[in-house]
Amino acid sequence: MENENDIGYEWIGSGTIRHNGKEPAHIDTITVRISPDEILLRVDKTPATPFLIDAAFRPLHGLEIQVKVDGFLYVVKGAIINKATLSAKKDDIVYLKDIKILAVQIDKILSNASTTRA
Repeated sequence: MENENDIGYEWIGSGTIRHNGKEPAHIDTITVRISPDEILLRVDKTPATPFLIDAAFRPLHGLEIQVKVDGFLYVVKGAIINKATLSAKKDDIVYLKDIKILAVQIDKILSNASTTRA
């Protein structure tokens, strides 16, 4: 399915991504990368953990935000994150919890490997 218009997604605070107001999808993981090897932060969303919201960041030069939704991996152009609580630092990955994403803008689909784990 190649559709140039299919890149405008809206992240609803309940943990769904909605495309033009339809077909909400489940969010698995958010990964913010500085480079292919360097991960700035990673957010693993569990259905039991609701997102909370205050703090905004937007991608710096070379920084890439990846969002995994229903097994599809997306590159995010920009994101507004409200009220992020730093949880733990483990293996140079910063884990955040109690986050509410106000909006994300999907730049492109990276891959659609349904259950590929590195």
